[in-house]
Parts: sequence; C-alpha cells; structure tokens
Amino acid sequence: MGLGRWLVARGARKLALVGLSGVVPDDQREHLTWMRDQGAEVLILRADLGSRAAVADMLAEAAGPSAGGRRHC
Repeated sequence: MGLGRWLVARGARKLALVGLSGVVPDDQREHLTWMRDQGAEVLILRADLGSRAAVADMLAEAAGPSAGGRRHC
C-alpha cells in the first residue's frame, strides 16, 4: 500500500493492487481510503502470480479501466 500511496501522491489515478486473497487487510484500509479520497480509482484484484492462467484472468479483469500501476501485495 505504501507504493500505491506514493504513486497517487505523484499523480497516479488508476491502480490495480494484486494479492492472493483479493482482500484488503483492516490495517491497510486507511491507505485505500486515502488513495480513493485523492481521486484514484483503485482495483483490488485476486491472483496467484505463479499461475499463468490466474494472471491472464486477472489481466483480463483489469483491462477494463486503464491501470497506471500494478503491485503485488
């Protein structure tokens, strides 16, 4: 989430945050809220980055909006 905040603070407006669970932990929700309050569209996506099929599915899901940054979290 720190990288996401850094990107948003520097003008990023579309982010896709990827993790195994696709769930934002309670202790990270403040960061997510801050990014969205700054006007960023933040997608929370689920994918096992060790699986080509899962990554392909995640990229297809993220292809709708143009994502300006991606980070595995």
